[in-house]
Amino acid sequence: IEPTHSRQLVIATRDGEFMGHVFVSYANKPYNGIKGLMPYGIQRSAFYLPGTCAPPSEASGFVDALFGRVRQIAYENRITHIFTWPLEKMKGRFVNMGYTVVEKGSKVGALLENLKSAVYSIYGVGTVTTGYILGRELQSWDFVLLAL
Repeated sequence: IEPTHSRQLVIATRDGEFMGHVFVSYANKPYNGIKGLMPYGIQRSAFYLPGTCAPPSEASGFVDALFGRVRQIAYENRITHIFTWPLEKMKGRFVNMGYTVVEKGSKVGALLENLKSAVYSIYGVGTVTTGYILGRELQSWDFVLLAL
């Protein structure tokens, strides 16, 4: 059985010190001509250990570094759309990176159809996607979507 998607853990470092990470899942094949990628779990280390993590005061740029690599993964894998449902404090960063907000509770529209196809391309059509991601999560969170 061929997997429907692939996953990577992307780690940002500077001068050999950990800056942060993000998980990336992406489709191996398109659905309705759309091939999705979903970054999730963006994190900075909760702990600062000298010599292992950049000090919190010197951590700027790690989001840009991580998402530069996310875009590179997208281009390497011919991804057409990137989406996620970010924490409220991250939503503005996504908008500044060119993502469009798909408002929670959305029921119709081209953006929603593109989001659905991106989700289906990764996880397939079924109860996980319709009940959880496009059901519960879309009712609770604004999503962001970037067409490449």
